[in-house]
Amino acid sequence: LFPERGPLPDEVLALAALYELLQESGLANRLRLASADPGSPWGISDGWRMNQDNFHNLFFRHGEHAVEVVAHYRSSGYQLDLPGGNWHVSGEIASDGDLLADIDGRRLRAAVIKHDRELTILQ
Repeated sequence: LFPERGPLPDEVLALAALYELLQESGLANRLRLASADPGSPWGISDGWRMNQDNFHNLFFRHGEHAVEVVAHYRSSGYQLDLPGGNWHVSGEIASDGDLLADIDGRRLRAAVIKHDRELTILQ
């Protein structure tokens, strides 16, 4: 009934990475708006850095398999360095909590359940 725990497909890693990045961005935005200076450039979480590429290292584990995903901030989303290559992703978290993702031009909807540090992704 359950698939073997092999390496995760790049699509699942892309959804997990996008979800984590959007959650982090949403939290940063809520904190910025609640601060004494919501217009401060120090509260912006769009990844902009002067004269350099800003990236975020994300680490995921599935059974015995660990993988690092590098997310590069881009004006239209993120470029993810995945085991199978580079993918462009963007998206949002819908009002019902589902992840609405665009992965290399393909639209996907996924339910993401987070408990502590564990993610379950249902497509």
